[in-house]
Amino acid sequence: MFARKKDIFIIFGILLAAAVIWGGYILTQSAPGQKAIIQYDGKTVKTVSLTKDQEFSLDEDPTVHFKVKNGAIAFVNASCPDKICQNTGFLSKAGQTAACLPKKILLKVIGPDQQDVDIIAN
Repeated sequence: MFARKKDIFIIFGILLAAAVIWGGYILTQSAPGQKAIIQYDGKTVKTVSLTKDQEFSLDEDPTVHFKVKNGAIAFVNASCPDKICQNTGFLSKAGQTAACLPKKILLKVIGPDQQDVDIIAN
């Protein structure tokens, strides 16, 4: 069975659209993050620059420790039972997130033009 010209154009159009969408996704996800926002119980408690290597913990929960190294940030120690947050490793790209649910802590990497904005939709 031979494909008609119309079918070939439709297939080509679908592939082209998929390539454009995938390329846009890759460009937005691969941007290096410049800051990290740490939220505790839904409220932003700390904004950290990823340009300076450091280790710290939160005043709200000193049992959770973070490390910034080579433009990336990670949970390095948490007193939660499952340690899933530690297993996420270092985050460096804008849009990446990690969470320690038992401790109610969210870590989010943001790019240079992003801000910590919560949007509530009805």
